[in-house]
Amino acid sequence: MTAPLLASLLLSSLNIFAEVATPQTVTLNNGLVMPKLAFAANVWPAATCRNATHLALDAGFRFVWSSALVHLECQRAQREAISEHPTVRRADLFLAGTVDTQGCATLDDCRSATLAGAHAQFRILGPEPLEMLMLDYPSSAGCAGITGQWQALTALYRAGKVRSVAVSAFAAAQLSCLFSAEGEGGAVVPPVANQMPRL
Repeated sequence: MTAPLLASLLLSSLNIFAEVATPQTVTLNNGLVMPKLAFAANVWPAATCRNATHLALDAGFRFVWSSALVHLECQRAQREAISEHPTVRRADLFLAGTVDTQGCATLDDCRSATLAGAHAQFRILGPEPLEMLMLDYPSSAGCAGITGQWQALTALYRAGKVRSVAVSAFAAAQLSCLFSAEGEGGAVVPPVANQMPRL
């Protein structure tokens, strides 16, 4: 490894450490404050997920991203690392989970599948309400499916099961479907974020 490359990696690591040590936040559209920098697991064995989450908490991360896409065992290991940490309390964290119901077929199917996926996240990551619950992908069933997905998340938000709701990889037309997804309780709850994949 060349000296300039090593220096660049060291500087990058120090910049990340400085960001974690003095976390910057953003206020979401519902008033909830979210750290800008999150730790997220990958598709790893459970022991790696537990250890990496523990080390991230040691390093100062206070936003733990736990996607359903990393599988049940990894998510459980992340929650165990949070529960077992000697100095970081769950109340100090911003914990986010996700629901993957991209393959649902109809409005009712998408609403039911999204509710089931959300309750699975609550069992794995709870018992406290999650700070964020995100749809991993819009329904492939089009506007009716997206409406069902969003009605489910809106109902959970209004019931206090989650403190914010968000989407991932939604195009403008899909967001338009979401904003027409009125359900119980009246007006649509807007998503606090639309996570866009890196191109």
